[in-house]
Amino acid sequence: MVVYHGIQAVELFGLDVEGIYRIAGAALRVNALRDAFTNNALAPDFRNPVNFYHDVNSVATLLKQFFRDLPDPLLTSQVYNAFIDAARMDHESQRRDALHRQVNDLPNLNYVTLRAVMLHLHRMSLYKNRNHIGTSNLAICFA
Repeated sequence: MVVYHGIQAVELFGLDVEGIYRIAGAALRVNALRDAFTNNALAPDFRNPVNFYHDVNSVATLLKQFFRDLPDPLLTSQVYNAFIDAARMDHESQRRDALHRQVNDLPNLNYVTLRAVMLHLHRMSLYKNRNHIGTSNLAICFA
């Protein structure tokens, strides 16, 4: 729910925000948002900015924090070395095919979450002239 609602809020209200994902949200707000997801069966409706204090940077921070705090990374620990080996391949088509295989072999929930995040980051990069966060910056923020 954090990923779904976080992406939704950032895409509705953060595409034009300069430094989105680089500028940290207020810690108290981020903690309050995290608690709202943890302690409430119904996730806050982030289509209404009142529900995140009109602070989309806090939502972006919550989203990054969610991935950082996962007990097992999105690209699971079990296949980490296989991803590294695939990324190190010299030949571009072999590297692409090996990475593609690794992504397809992820557990289903990891795969669909990764897909949603990658599509989101791509959409964010399309607004780099407004939010001043291109693909390199997005990679740094999420890596």
